Amino acid sequence: MGETRSFLNRYGVKRNLLRGTIGLTVAVALFVICCTVLTWYLLYRGMLESPDGFSKILASVRPTDAFNVWLTVAVVIVGFDQWRAVRWETALEKYYDRREVANRRLEAVVLRAAEGKDPYKLHEGAGLSVFDAWVYSEIDKLEYILNKYAMGHISPDQVCRSIRTFKVYCTNDSTFRDRSKFFVEKGAYEAGVKRVVLQIHGEINR
Repeated sequence: MGETRSFLNRYGVKRNLLRGTIGLTVAVALFVICCTVLTWYLLYRGMLESPDGFSKILASVRPTDAFNVWLTVAVVIVGFDQWRAVRWETALEKYYDRREVANRRLEAVVLRAAEGKDPYKLHEGAGLSVFDAWVYSEIDKLEYILNKYAMGHISPDQVCRSIRTFKVYCTNDSTFRDRSKFFVEKGAYEAGVKRVVLQIHGEINR
């Protein structure tokens, strides 16, 4: 596990801590405790400034009451956050489904333009090569895996495998390496996948 973490850190791949079970539990606990302590601090401060008015409030409010109120608030916030996370994940899945469809259509266009010709060659009818269509699809898959990892839906080992697979393609084929660098620099890819691709390119070209 330490080697896996070290590998991911080398490429700047990080998980959103609040998406993990431990991180979320700690955040909720700190929120509830801090709000409970703050509530009682304000009540006692008010009692010191106005003893008669706040003495009745303190007599009817127990520490557990404040704790339960803030715990309920925290549960509502967490529930809303989880609902948003599910919606984001669904949207992400649909986005990449559509992107995969677009990639297949692009590949079909390129294949028609490239029948019987060099797959590395650019063709006027498509503007790309068959090889380019494959490079695009691999970058898209890597970006998808990085997003899934950031959201806490896949393990560190899975994202490591994806990065290593991509690096093998770059190592074995200089055209793949150079085209992937060109596409992430010129395209509208997210910062995470750009960082990984560019670092792989730099490591191989040292």
